[in-house]
Amino acid sequence: MLLRKGALRQMVDKMFVDKSRLEKPEIVVAAFEQIRLRNALPRVLAGRNPQSLIRIITFLKLHMFKNNYFHTLSEVSDVLMTIYAEESNPQHVVQHFRSLQKAIEIELRLQKSIAKANGSLDLLMQVSIANQRESRGKELNNIFGELYIHAIPFIMRNEEKSIVDA
Repeated sequence: MLLRKGALRQMVDKMFVDKSRLEKPEIVVAAFEQIRLRNALPRVLAGRNPQSLIRIITFLKLHMFKNNYFHTLSEVSDVLMTIYAEESNPQHVVQHFRSLQKAIEIELRLQKSIAKANGSLDLLMQVSIANQRESRGKELNNIFGELYIHAIPFIMRNEEKSIVDA
């Protein structure tokens, strides 16, 4: 209802006062996605009180690294940090921002480690496949022997030549 009226700021306030953010995070993410698509994230996230900021940051820390939510929530996180980086915030809010930043750094390190492991596994798989093909080829050679190709002479009988020439 608030989304249709364009009351995006009130919608975010309501989402983070209700327990819906805990029970159904997909609804909160969907609302943020609609706000993002309307290019209204900076307007909606600016001027928030410390309690509201802490709720949003806590939600981001809990759900940002889930595959389905990452695209939207990383954008929310980026806009939130950009807006409040220049403002002076209470110490407890700054601690929550630092905690979010640390969670992002940890996730980036984890993703790098996963990418390295994935690259190593890919290399091992390629070597294994190549070795398997080579050993399979040797097995076939042992079963059937080496492959020789010989020309087979083809001679036509005189009757067949006369039919072809006609």
